Amino acid sequence: MKQIELESRRIPLLAFIPNLITLFGLCLGLVALRYALTGRPELAIVLLLFAMLADTADGRAARLLGSESEFGAALDTLSDFFNFGVVPAVLLYQNLFFGSEVERVGWCALAFYCACCAMRLARFTATTGDEGANGSLCFLGVPAPALCCLVLLPMFVRLSGYEQITGYLVISYVAGVGFLAISRLRTPSIKSPILPRTFVPVSMVMAAAFVICLTVFPWPSLIVADLIYIASLPYAHSAFGNGTSPEGGRQK
Repeated sequence: MKQIELESRRIPLLAFIPNLITLFGLCLGLVALRYALTGRPELAIVLLLFAMLADTADGRAARLLGSESEFGAALDTLSDFFNFGVVPAVLLYQNLFFGSEVERVGWCALAFYCACCAMRLARFTATTGDEGANGSLCFLGVPAPALCCLVLLPMFVRLSGYEQITGYLVISYVAGVGFLAISRLRTPSIKSPILPRTFVPVSMVMAAAFVICLTVFPWPSLIVADLIYIASLPYAHSAFGNGTSPEGGRQK
């Protein structure tokens, strides 16, 4: 009887892989925070981009290995809030608002962004069992990784050489990104694009071209990616406004 109980408590080693990927992403966020506080924003942003890849990989690994669990989902949510809520806010505060005339107002805008990010993640956790579905093609509100990339747009602009961006313009933009997180806007999931077979080679070439541009001209490339994503939001909301179940997959 005891032998049966011991065997029932054993967990395959592969089941830990998704959570290890999540913890790896969290560690990337912690190091990114260190770089943000020590005046190396470029390295911090690069680590956040890798954290986004880890956030995508852990959900995929969990579904592939059949090891999805409430513990893993909770750990993923906490990691997402830190990586895509707290770290970008600190990065923007240190590089755009600290010591400026709008420091206090800027801090309030960043706190609002963090609160919206937390509510976005909480809504995902609360609704994923009811209205969410793994087969869904859209999210309700901008997911946390995309939210992080959007809110860092002022940093991309500054690192591109345009340092004369006004503080109140950045504050308004940060607040607007926060509203996108808690909005009822339907945004595309990575599962949503369905391409005809003839467009697959073109898409692969375009993806390769973007990666090349990202390595040679990282900040302009990220600016263009953000602007394309923002421009696609009205179309995506219209396309998915036909009753498609929101909240696709584990990405938040």
